[in-house]
Amino acid sequence: LSSAIQHVDFIVSLGDRFVNLYELHDFTNINTITLSTKDFEKLAAYAISIENPYQHSFLSVYANNNFTFGLARQFKAFLEMANHPMVVKVFKDKKAGIQFLKDSQSKYG
Repeated sequence: LSSAIQHVDFIVSLGDRFVNLYELHDFTNINTITLSTKDFEKLAAYAISIENPYQHSFLSVYANNNFTFGLARQFKAFLEMANHPMVVKVFKDKKAGIQFLKDSQSKYG
């Protein structure tokens, strides 16, 4: 959980350098996830508690198996329930996930 929180802190620290955030998480070769569903809930709560420094932020998650797909959808649901401004989309098709980010970037810069 601590390395995931460090990642969130790093992304937030880039807010003074970039206007918008476009991020792809690729879970292609993930065989083991040491975070529990409670950890995902804590991670989402932490992300929600931090002020989003970006005008627009987009997270595309590519998860090619049912387990990682389900966990990513759970994380997305936590953010949506809190009305977090980051747009999160979860894909089983990597090309579609990349296209989502390209479309968002062409719209918002």
